[in-house]
Amino acid sequence: MLRVATMMTVLDTVRDRIQKCQSFRNRSSGGPELRRCITMIPRPSPSRPDRPNIVDDEKESLRRELVSSLASQRNLQDMFERFRLPVEKNED
Repeated sequence: MLRVATMMTVLDTVRDRIQKCQSFRNRSSGGPELRRCITMIPRPSPSRPDRPNIVDDEKESLRRELVSSLASQRNLQDMFERFRLPVEKNED
């Protein structure tokens, strides 16, 4: 008799939990409520002037070109140094 009472208590508990889950699901009309992580919230963009200074933009683009060309030149030099074959010296 005690086993039956324990089983009935367990079944009642399970039934109550299922009803709570179903009532929670029915409460939200548009489906489950999705919460956004704080990292997904868009941050306000910093205020920028309407028209940036053209001279500064041109200088910046020229500086970027110079830096990239110097970097590519260094890369090419490294490649040639790495694959350079040793030259035999002739003592004629």
